[in-house]
Amino acid sequence: MLAAYLGVWPILVFVWALAVTTGTTFAQTTSTFPATVEFDLVFPRNETYAADALLPIVFAVQNPEAVVPLAFGTSWSIYRRGIYNDDIASGYRRNMWTNYSTVGNEPYFETFVTDGLNGTEGLFTLVLDIAIRNCTYYDSSLNFGQVAAYARVDFELRNGAQRPSVLTPTDSCPVGIASVGITSTINQSTDQNYYRDTCAVLADPAPKMNLCAVKIDSTVASRVSASACALRTEGSNCSSSDDESNTAAQSGLGSMGWPEVVVGLVLGVALLAFHR
Repeated sequence: MLAAYLGVWPILVFVWALAVTTGTTFAQTTSTFPATVEFDLVFPRNETYAADALLPIVFAVQNPEAVVPLAFGTSWSIYRRGIYNDDIASGYRRNMWTNYSTVGNEPYFETFVTDGLNGTEGLFTLVLDIAIRNCTYYDSSLNFGQVAAYARVDFELRNGAQRPSVLTPTDSCPVGIASVGITSTINQSTDQNYYRDTCAVLADPAPKMNLCAVKIDSTVASRVSASACALRTEGSNCSSSDDESNTAAQSGLGSMGWPEVVVGLVLGVALLAFHR
């Protein structure tokens, strides 16, 4: 009776959730350890930008295929310079569902965007935090922990200044957030690592950073700009070409990958047939 009353929506929701969960499994089987993962803040830089522009916030993940067991999350805040108890704009993302296994060994660029400063001139500071999960055996028990790191950058917004460009200048390198050495992984089945089936054992000390290995060329800049436009709030100024180039990202298929979608569709057909 309940199933007849609710219709097929609970089944579809279940299938979608199962497909997404399957996506995390696909992403975890592509890397070998030990490995090094590095996080770098790429944009904004210590520069002056137009006050009326959409502001992208970009950080890079070096060696993204190895990042999955870290189950990392990202948060950011923008303050007026020197006033750190009152953020003007902020955001958070638990990077759980991105299928990093499809990226290869090139840096992966995570993008946020804000128009919270639109039209506001002044001196500002961006603080971007990375929270990383790890684990280790102690007295025959699996123990979980968290490592936090952050980077900050000062910038200025002024009417009539240059519009933001994420292209990396030839003499510029990103701001390092953290370099993480993963010595091995441990299989686990708890929710302590945000539903990953492995957790990371970290190296001590951490590897040396390689900041200047990350550069944004015109091709990558175009993708980042399209991603920023897809994340924009209503009323923000983005070109139609940017919108068209990022249809996949808006639909969510770019993060999950087609194998997971196919799994979801097959299961959906089977469950709907059973429901009838």
